[in-house]
Amino acid sequence: MTTFLILLGAAIVAISLWDILLCALGAGQSGAISLAIARFGFKRIRSFGHTRLAHRICGPVTMAWLGGVWIIMVAFGWSLIFFAATRSLETTKGLPAASFGDSLSYAGHLLSTLGGGYATPAGTGWSLISVITGVTGMLVLTLAVSFVFSTTQAAAQGRAVMALAEVFPPGSDEFTGQFLPQLSSYVAQVKSIPFALFYSTARPERRLPRGIYRLWHDDRLTEDQRRALRIILHEFPGLEGVPPEQFDDTLLHWAKRHDLCPQDMTGRA
Repeated sequence: MTTFLILLGAAIVAISLWDILLCALGAGQSGAISLAIARFGFKRIRSFGHTRLAHRICGPVTMAWLGGVWIIMVAFGWSLIFFAATRSLETTKGLPAASFGDSLSYAGHLLSTLGGGYATPAGTGWSLISVITGVTGMLVLTLAVSFVFSTTQAAAQGRAVMALAEVFPPGSDEFTGQFLPQLSSYVAQVKSIPFALFYSTARPERRLPRGIYRLWHDDRLTEDQRRALRIILHEFPGLEGVPPEQFDDTLLHWAKRHDLCPQDMTGRA
């Protein structure tokens, strides 16, 4: 049982770190676990409906929820390791730190870079492992800050793109020369940071990806513009490789998955 718990704890830490690395540093890919966690939190916010509050908080709350789960998973994994190993920790009174709460407190202090609290490692080997735990905490905090900053930047870029669609409407030469290149740049950002799609805004005309679906159905698009737009939209996560005959239905499903009130999305959104 001891070996099993240590291996389980190590697996939880390793999987969590790999998922965080993919989210923060992966170009063109993100952790599957993190996406599932973010979608779960986003769906809970849908209970607020199309209120201004829901549109304002959906992105920050989803990211805070995701960050909280990351911390919990890493802390729980390290706590299992320290708890499962007999006499891995000692209290300041020289007694074994026998409870899971002791191990959780110790791991939490290390991960938050505050030190080990009232517990100390029992031996050189566990002291080295404690150093690794502290480094893990620094890594998670650093990557989380970088990840959140990149996500908010991508969300802001998306709103700017939707504003540009009004300045250079479909059918105009500027739509081809100015808007489509900006949209392509934005899609490249979302490709590596799909969590930006969980952000919304109180202004209906700036909301993504509902606005993307509405733009796709704009009657002013020329055939060349529609073809170019389809090529660019195919780069969105979840739309890659969709056959042309299924593109419209898939785009609608994709837009609903990232919208706070998908039940009112029909036809041309």
